[in-house]
Amino acid sequence: MLTVAGSGGSKPLSGWSVGRLTLPGDACHAMLPFRAQGAAQAMEDGATLAACLSQVDADGVPEALHRYETLRLPRATRIQALCATNKIRFHLPDGPAQAERDAEWRAAALIGLAAPGCTRMTRPSRRPV
Repeated sequence: MLTVAGSGGSKPLSGWSVGRLTLPGDACHAMLPFRAQGAAQAMEDGATLAACLSQVDADGVPEALHRYETLRLPRATRIQALCATNKIRFHLPDGPAQAERDAEWRAAALIGLAAPGCTRMTRPSRRPV
């Protein structure tokens, strides 16, 4: 029996597939919105499912779904953990931890790197309004 997770704050599921049934995307690995990964992970699921299912006939579907889960579960679980980490990192209360985080981000920006835990963003162009 599969137990479906709640919101992105839920603990990762230990499995997504049973027999000829599987869960893709947010149904099995909902993402908190702190890495912009929800749609990206669903697309990776779709591509992986297509690749796994294209290699089997109808009798091989359960094995293909198990392979999809084996390939995708570790990465999706890792991304969920990174999202949860960023939830905390982005909302630190004022204090030493927040000051340390801000210093790291300033240092990264000075050398053109993305801040730790963030994806690289470009600066908006400055145009007269």
